[in-house]
Amino acid sequence: AQSRLGREVDEPDDAAERIADALWGHSWDGTSFRRRSHSGLWDHARLDDEDGGAPEQAHYYRESDEHRCVQHGMALLFWSTLALSSRADDAYHREKQCDLIANAFVEQFWDGDARRWRTLSAVQGGGNISRCSASSGKAINPSVVKQGKVENQSLAYYRAVDQAVAILGCLGLANVLEERQLHYQRDEIIEIVRITVEELLSTEGFGYGGDCEGNGEATRSYIGLNRNRNFWHDGWVLIALISAQRHMSSQNSDSYQAELQSIFTNLIQQYGYSSSSNGFDGTVWHWQKSLKKDVERGNVRYCGDNALLYAISKSLNWAPGSGKEQFNLKFWQFIRMLQANDDTGLVSVA
Repeated sequence: AQSRLGREVDEPDDAAERIADALWGHSWDGTSFRRRSHSGLWDHARLDDEDGGAPEQAHYYRESDEHRCVQHGMALLFWSTLALSSRADDAYHREKQCDLIANAFVEQFWDGDARRWRTLSAVQGGGNISRCSASSGKAINPSVVKQGKVENQSLAYYRAVDQAVAILGCLGLANVLEERQLHYQRDEIIEIVRITVEELLSTEGFGYGGDCEGNGEATRSYIGLNRNRNFWHDGWVLIALISAQRHMSSQNSDSYQAELQSIFTNLIQQYGYSSSSNGFDGTVWHWQKSLKKDVERGNVRYCGDNALLYAISKSLNWAPGSGKEQFNLKFWQFIRMLQANDDTGLVSVA
């Protein structure tokens, strides 16, 4: 199939269309996507079992009306892809949905004054340290709640992963706007992307550019809240920086590429798993080794983190050390190991 500008695009499969319909029907509330909405097809009674039957972090799986930047941003990227590839008889319908999602995303999550993306929607307070944790349901900072400082804007915090997913969503939207020849709107969105990239790299922002110095001490995945870094957040940041590369016209392309490779190398140094004296084996821990050295100290290798690692290497077409071919081989060996540990041959995302 071809887009209206003659580009080759993939036809959406029925599964993607069903996912979009389900998300729109169950989660979209006119402002954003609810964090978790039950379809009615599953029994969730165990979530409320207070006698020991509830799963670990049960609150995470309960229904929630919370609007989160990462979910809305991913939805925007998904709908942008559908809008570009939908069949002619359905294209107008998807484009209108995409317009609603895009307008609400910028309006609710972009904080132009701070030059950052909010964790929660503006109508839900934007995200501050008085909110409850998504996993535990308990206040992030109980002492602040007791002091009654909920309305104090100085309590706002920002996450690097929100900035990263926002970049990806905006890049998807920019493709739609370019396809529709809405060049002014596209340029506005790309300018927000550039600002967000600069904020991620700046040592006055999240400091990921500081990883090029080799120590990563300037890097933080949260601003306004003290939280440990993890590869899931850092990996999305690097994916976003790679994806935005061609729009960073103010930077020399070779130096930007070198900066991306340096960040990647530094992440491997901080998260790389070593199974023996041979050194890095091509997979990563979830937590920095300086915080949790191994399994005995609470670290874990997640499939999701390592899928991100694989995507980073593929996107950069490069890998540190022994090269991307060996790097990719190690990833698939890790996947086969996980499959061997499951009776059905499936691989858990976590």
